[in-house]
Amino acid sequence: MSNNERSIDGAVNAKFILRHFKMKLLLSYYYFQVLTREDIKSSSLPYVEQSDTEWSRALPYNSLPGPSRLRLIKEVLPGGKYCNVNMMELNRLLRETYGDIYLVKGLFGREDTVFTYNPHDFEIMFRNEGIWPHRVGLQTFNYYRKKKRPEIFHGIGGLVSEQGKTWGDIRSKVNPIMMKSQTIRENLPQIDVIAQEFTKRLESMRVIGDNLIKCNFLEEVQKWAFESISFIALNKRMGLFGDNPDRKALSLAENMSLFFQMSYEFDVKPSVWPYVQTRAFKEFLTVYDNITDITLSFIEQEMSELQRRGIQEAKSVLEKLLKIDKHIALVMVMDMLMAGIDTVGEYIFIFTYHTSKDL
Repeated sequence: MSNNERSIDGAVNAKFILRHFKMKLLLSYYYFQVLTREDIKSSSLPYVEQSDTEWSRALPYNSLPGPSRLRLIKEVLPGGKYCNVNMMELNRLLRETYGDIYLVKGLFGREDTVFTYNPHDFEIMFRNEGIWPHRVGLQTFNYYRKKKRPEIFHGIGGLVSEQGKTWGDIRSKVNPIMMKSQTIRENLPQIDVIAQEFTKRLESMRVIGDNLIKCNFLEEVQKWAFESISFIALNKRMGLFGDNPDRKALSLAENMSLFFQMSYEFDVKPSVWPYVQTRAFKEFLTVYDNITDITLSFIEQEMSELQRRGIQEAKSVLEKLLKIDKHIALVMVMDMLMAGIDTVGEYIFIFTYHTSKDL
């Protein structure tokens, strides 16, 4: 989708939306708590007998429909029907061909992936996966952090890419801070100020006469998201709504946009990068470098400010995490800044668009 296609030329009642959903958006910055073994055991008891019965009727794994490895490679190459399609379109095409459950066999060192569109299957999966989840992650993310820049990340991939017990260990360290309602209450007044500034900025962009907002709305939402999450993570304003916004913040936004475009090529589509690093993949690593260096500069700046101020009550998420584990603090704050500028921004963009159509 191009920037022009993503921009909204329509009246958006932004003040109404942000007022009613402000708390919900703030909560979206935080993560869900990991269930304990006892939680899962107790919640699964009513399903044990049913699971045993269904297990006895289960078909062999190899009977799942889906494209062969050779066919999949052929279809993603130029001229194939999966070439130059986005993830949503690819899933739609595969579902039309193979039904509500299908198997995509792993290519170039990747694991098999089963896709299902049956909500009953979702319940079974979540009730039986255990306390250590194993998810389809970003392989390039793990490679970059653990192989390319180990001096920065010290073997920590972060919640996005870690699996199993390693993921659980990180989660157990950050949950007491990330899931604390007090953290939300502390930040809410300033988040409200940022939201009000955002709505006033949108109002100033209205065209006199038709009240339409003539701008790239996604970019404006990303500025709001980044301004909000940077305050939560670093207790710092980026000034993105002013005439002289932080250049590094703008550069981070640009590189994040490139990251998600290129990630589809190397993390979703079949790619030979684990064996041969092409020129395009090296450009992708440069984008990773830019994101890492910019976010690290923000974090180091805040850490220097903390040392200058001396010991006092922790305000930002970074300050609180530093008291637990320095390396996890760096990775967690990086992930918050990255997710805030794109994931939250995209979510609010889509939500606002559909809400404005139905008002």
